[in-house]
Amino acid sequence: MPTGSTLHVKYVFASEEYPEFVGSQYNDVMAIFVNGTNCATVPGTNLPVSVNTINYETNAQYFVDNLGLNGAPGYNTSMNGLTVPLTCSVTVTPGVPVTVKISVADSSDHIYDSAVALLDQGIWSD
Repeated sequence: MPTGSTLHVKYVFASEEYPEFVGSQYNDVMAIFVNGTNCATVPGTNLPVSVNTINYETNAQYFVDNLGLNGAPGYNTSMNGLTVPLTCSVTVTPGVPVTVKISVADSSDHIYDSAVALLDQGIWSD
């Protein structure tokens, strides 16, 4: 239940589909639904966060190359690439319960994993 009028979710999307499957049908995607509306979108757009919408070619400012193809790897994880920390923010009514659902879809195959991590406070309101 939010105590403030804005609900925030701070997260990272990571995938083993990077970099080999960028631009392909193997477009793993994620969503954070707040009261049924996806707020996990590429900043400044309505595009959902996915392998094809954030990568080394598209919206690269939000991408971390974890294989070291463009320098040193970013993090100690098996995921080949991930987003920088992103935050979705949604206007809510203080004191009124909110439903938050976090989803990850493994598109067109089940071989390579993708994941979502909540960071720091994860979900909070102010």
